[in-house]
Amino acid sequence: MGWAAARSESSRIVIQADPAAPVGSVVLHGVVHQCASGHAIRLQQSRFITIRGLTITGAGGAGIALLGGSKQNAAIRIERNRIMGNGGPECDGGITIAAGNVGTLILNNVIIANGRNGIATVDPEGGPHTIVQNTIHGNG
Repeated sequence: MGWAAARSESSRIVIQADPAAPVGSVVLHGVVHQCASGHAIRLQQSRFITIRGLTITGAGGAGIALLGGSKQNAAIRIERNRIMGNGGPECDGGITIAAGNVGTLILNNVIIANGRNGIATVDPEGGPHTIVQNTIHGNG
């Protein structure tokens, strides 16, 4: 998805489970390749995207990877997801945020039993990132 996909808050793209579906019933299984190429969801050069209400599991790397630098994103929201069982001892597992990614919001997620981390910011530049009311437990 490129920068032109959503140009403003009014054109935000929402990727979500059916709100009427039972919690945890919409499951996204990531690819099993290890580490950097094993993400379940990877966003690059995207704006105004919301990921909501999914169970993300089984990825060899990060459940959700936000690329940085020239591929950074803006105004990404990650809300009410269950991110569990991704990555491994040598690989990021939960959510990885690289340089840039202005206006990232991570809200009300359950992030458990992932590989090397629950939430990682992998570069010193970037943000601001807002991380609010998440349950983060038992990650590597």
